[in-house]
Amino acid sequence: MKLKQIVWQLWYRFYCPRYRKLSFEALRPQTSSWVASIKKKRCLNLKDESFYFAGVSQPIQGVYDLQIDKKTNKLWHYHLQYMDYIDSSDLTDSLKQQLILGWIEKNPPTSCISWDPYPISRRVVNWIKWLVEFKIENETICNSLCSQVDFLSRRLEYHILGNHLFANAKALIFAGMFFEFDLADKWLAKGLKIFKNELKKQFLEDGAHFELSPMYHSIMLEDILDIVNIMTVYGVDSKGYISQKSIAAKLSWLKYMSHPDGDISFFNDSMFNMSANYEGLADYASRLGFSNKGLEVNHDTSGYIKLVNNKVTLIADVAKIGPDYLPGHAHADTLSFECSINGDRVLVNSGVSTYDISEQRLYDRGTSSHNTLIVNGSNSSQVWSSFRVAKRAAVKNIKISRSGRQSTVSAEHNGYYANFGTIHKRTWRLRSSCLGIFDEIRGSNTHDITVFFHFHPEVNVIKIVNSSFSLVRNEVEIARICIDSKLNVELEQFDFHPELGVNLKAYRLVCSAKLALPDKLVHKITLK
Repeated sequence: MKLKQIVWQLWYRFYCPRYRKLSFEALRPQTSSWVASIKKKRCLNLKDESFYFAGVSQPIQGVYDLQIDKKTNKLWHYHLQYMDYIDSSDLTDSLKQQLILGWIEKNPPTSCISWDPYPISRRVVNWIKWLVEFKIENETICNSLCSQVDFLSRRLEYHILGNHLFANAKALIFAGMFFEFDLADKWLAKGLKIFKNELKKQFLEDGAHFELSPMYHSIMLEDILDIVNIMTVYGVDSKGYISQKSIAAKLSWLKYMSHPDGDISFFNDSMFNMSANYEGLADYASRLGFSNKGLEVNHDTSGYIKLVNNKVTLIADVAKIGPDYLPGHAHADTLSFECSINGDRVLVNSGVSTYDISEQRLYDRGTSSHNTLIVNGSNSSQVWSSFRVAKRAAVKNIKISRSGRQSTVSAEHNGYYANFGTIHKRTWRLRSSCLGIFDEIRGSNTHDITVFFHFHPEVNVIKIVNSSFSLVRNEVEIARICIDSKLNVELEQFDFHPELGVNLKAYRLVCSAKLALPDKLVHKITLK
């Protein structure tokens, strides 16, 4: 952690700002209309008065209870408090107003969860989006917004930083634009300052968000586009903060990290239906006047390498696990990969089922739930708790070669060296008719070595002989995988988690042996 984070952690343990009941003075006049933004998936069911998220449906009579229901977790309540459903087109303005007024009535100042900085940030933006888009004025709602933003402005998440602080800044900018009085001007100035600074810190040279999660990259990109949108509404030139080239690079990286089906790959904390996909964000950017056409960016610099031919799309992870001071969404997935064949996902990382502190969360983040190699049952990076990492694997000697007929990427990491004196090097070699995966384990003595291959739920894995398996999708054989003969191969089921709380049964190959090091392993996928 940075010294700044430690200081703010200690400060917030003993300090909570006092609630101040504020009344707004005036709304800033709009100079143009709000451009249609990304519509969220609605989780609110009005017929049975329930809210659904992460596989859990709970009644919402007394929606905003002060205490967390033991059956649901903090993240569930966070999403309830974001009120993304205010943006739903199938709710009437009258009903949206009732929902907001209901929140104000049932959430006294600084009550737990609902007044945490991050839910405040998300909720404030959602309310203002609706008010701005439909030019609605409501004194009670506006007064509540002022009080929430005032509280937020004195409890910004400097102890976390990253996407949380960015969301705080977004809320300050929205409120500072929406209202017109002295305090609102201060919110705006503070929000814009943080926004400008964090853009430089949080995005890498090739456009990637530094937490290296395709999902959080998408969320952050939407935040940026929303900020450009609100600036345009109030006649503020966004070019001094974000450029056409910058937006294009961020869009391009998201496309780079997506499979042919158009959705994101599952590296670090990534899952479906928590963020917009490339197509949705590209369309939104286009409505705001941005384009990513004609931009050439070398996306290899963030550490994910994409190899493509007319049948295969492979994304290999040779990246660091994330920023040193913010590895909360990192997985021990170094040298893992995902692969699509004929446009469909075939090899997948296992996904994320929960953010709770639990054995399941540790498993989701662990090396064995990814398509890579593990030594002596140990994770390549020391993930612990829900959002913590101790020792981290460092990737070295990255080499990339692309030609017409063959593309190759190789790298090695030292995640097992401190405990076992071993180095893992992996090479992927893609040719027109096959994909080779070469593992080299350097070290001494005998160690338990295990290699994992996780397949998408729609892929059936059929054993042919001891180390050879047929991969079948829609009753058609698409490829065969042959595992190195040194390894004992077990075909077993695992739980694939495309979304929080969603478990789908799928197959994986667990390939293991005691090997005297150094040694090399060769695996081959032959296309049909």
